[in-house]
Amino acid sequence: MKFKLKLALLPVLTLIASTQAYAGAIELEPYAGYGLSGKMTTTAVGGGDGTTSFSNIGAGARLNLKLFNFLFLGPDFSYQMGSSGTYSITDASLGALSGNLTKGSLMTVGGVLGFQLPLGIRIWGGYNFMDTNSGTGSISTTVLGQDVSGTFTNKYSGTTIKVGAGFKLFSVLRLNAEYYMQTYTKVTSSSDITIGSTTTNNPETTTDLSGSDVVKSNVIFLSLSAPLGG
Repeated sequence: MKFKLKLALLPVLTLIASTQAYAGAIELEPYAGYGLSGKMTTTAVGGGDGTTSFSNIGAGARLNLKLFNFLFLGPDFSYQMGSSGTYSITDASLGALSGNLTKGSLMTVGGVLGFQLPLGIRIWGGYNFMDTNSGTGSISTTVLGQDVSGTFTNKYSGTTIKVGAGFKLFSVLRLNAEYYMQTYTKVTSSSDITIGSTTTNNPETTTDLSGSDVVKSNVIFLSLSAPLGG
């Protein structure tokens, strides 16, 4: 009877041993870094085509579940702020305009799936189901002999596909690089524009973007991370 009981428990014990060997290690990986070479391209939004260049500092964290000693997956959150940069836009009525970004932020929520390679190298891909990119800017120029000045605020909402790679510098520190490919399908915007002596206040409006109106953006994010646990 005891021998039959041992035989019956053998598959259960094997499953427990396999689970302990190949899964269950959880690692919290906080990171901080710098987003550079940010570039947003708008097409036919508000009657014009435009390009915005920007940079951010940011931080975030991944919660990695490590499987089979070479695979990891989990949620990923990041927040970047302090945008600085410039933009240029071709307005349907005013022609070519340019200005400066004065404030901005980028928040993403999603997940990653990656592989642990030899020599401390990691590669991964990710998808952010929430990506919110907000910016405030100013304009001061002369068009057709008239002074043009004002401010604007845009908040873009969409998703991100990203790829990344990391390298272990020390036992507790990693150097990482990620490339964001962002697609925005909604924008909430407002502006106050003065042309000559006439000021136009454009109240906040939200617009769904589709087709050629969809806004694309790319960012390279370099970071240092310090994995905990696992």
